[in-house]
Amino acid sequence: MIYRHRSQSQSKSPLDVVPAPAPIPLPSVPDEDEEEDNDDRPVRLVPLESSALPSIKDLLLMDQTAGSAEKRRKRKEKNKGAKEAVGESKKLNAEAKADRDYKKLKSYQDKKAAGKS
Repeated sequence: MIYRHRSQSQSKSPLDVVPAPAPIPLPSVPDEDEEEDNDDRPVRLVPLESSALPSIKDLLLMDQTAGSAEKRRKRKEKNKGAKEAVGESKKLNAEAKADRDYKKLKSYQDKKAAGKS
């Protein structure tokens, strides 16, 4: 019970007693028969036990591992290609050095031959 106080007096009389509000009845849990009849509520779908498809979490995990494996493979090929390119550039550098030395030697010999003539 809830009591209201009068502003003029402090005593409580039966007139001051206000009954508590009546509880609101909660909706009852529908039986199985009532659930079938009530199609207004959205129904949450449940995956089939015999479904061959993995769950979304498993599917995302497989996609992530495949993606990381693909990235790793590409990075490995890139590094392998860079190592081969370095080997080729060393060969080109060696060929360029030999060509440069040959030109220097040839110009030296030409100058020496021109000075004797």
